[in-house]
Amino acid sequence: MVVAALAATSCKDRVVRYPPPAPYPAPPSAPYPGPPPAPSSAPDPVLRPGPPPAPVVFSELAPLGFTAGRTPKLVPIVKNVYDLFALSPDAKSWVSSDSLTPDGKRHQKEGSRLHTPTTGQDGVVIEAWVPYARFSADGSRVLVSSWGGGSLAVLDVATAKVLFETNAEACQARFDGPNAVVFHTKSPEPNARLMRADISNRTVTPLGAGRRVEYCEAPPDGSAFVTDWNGERWYVDGRTGAAMPLAVPASTEIAMSKGANRYCVGSESGFRCTHLPDGGQEQIWARPSSYSVDWSPEGQHALIRYAPDPDGVYDGWAWVDFGARTVRRLQGFRGYSGSTFDVHPGGQIVSIGSGSGLYAYDMQKGKVFFAAHRPLFENQVDPNLPRRVVVGTDNVKDFFYVDVP
Repeated sequence: MVVAALAATSCKDRVVRYPPPAPYPAPPSAPYPGPPPAPSSAPDPVLRPGPPPAPVVFSELAPLGFTAGRTPKLVPIVKNVYDLFALSPDAKSWVSSDSLTPDGKRHQKEGSRLHTPTTGQDGVVIEAWVPYARFSADGSRVLVSSWGGGSLAVLDVATAKVLFETNAEACQARFDGPNAVVFHTKSPEPNARLMRADISNRTVTPLGAGRRVEYCEAPPDGSAFVTDWNGERWYVDGRTGAAMPLAVPASTEIAMSKGANRYCVGSESGFRCTHLPDGGQEQIWARPSSYSVDWSPEGQHALIRYAPDPDGVYDGWAWVDFGARTVRRLQGFRGYSGSTFDVHPGGQIVSIGSGSGLYAYDMQKGKVFFAAHRPLFENQVDPNLPRRVVVGTDNVKDFFYVDVP
């Protein structure tokens, strides 16, 4: 089982990201297999979109500047953990890496932990190596997926009991409503599949054909997946499993949207994107731009880097709104060495950690908010709350959340 024991009383600039090394041992090599996938007799569907729409040229708006907003409050969550993987919408439950005791020692029972109001001080131990965790929108359930050992489980937050579990190594997994999970497995063999899990019936249904997968992206609702294996890329419909290959040379440096709805190329001749799955062309602008992009979770907003001067250094920042088809340069926007950049759901906020605290840029109001704390290098997006930032300190970390005014 994923959940091993209940303690005694008492969550960037790279296009492809791989999981970091874990500070605790990997789980056993043969985790509980869970329910077998349901058989599928339907033929593998092939996605054949119609003719692409006419190319779209974006408008460049006047530059956006920022004025100082009031100081947001840092609310403590948890102390002395290596990582915080997920926080519930009500901020009362979370999944973290193994924590330390107050005297700085490891717990006797090591592993990631689910903390809820009912699990006591130490929480429930989850035997998972570098887990991916995500709470449902209502906070009643949490999805935990591990790499290495390959397991995926859904737990009830109120009771910390396992509702569903399967032996699967997923590159991404998403809730599709409260009773279903859609995920794509990963494998060096051509057998990685899109899967749909019914939590109530404890069944897993494979959708579409198999392929090799190391990395993938998907929007918050799991309606589409883009997979990658050494530059071999596929677009996969998250409802049917219908798929099509992306005709992008493997050597081309692209920025793949987190929403699996477009990919973009930056170069000295400008920044352009290809919309998926219809192949529509989006010409953002002709300013020299980098292919390094920070995306909103649904892929409708992006923070890009461009060269404002003839020296060709990409040290300018611009904001792309794909829905409005606009791009605008940012004035007074700063990046910090060693920091992570997060674009929040809906493109409302861009948050940046730094050695002196958290910066939150409001892209709608033109405000910048600063929460002082030394340091706050690690920041994460809360997928359920567009104006919340989860932030952490260095090394063994203390974590806080900030609700941007």
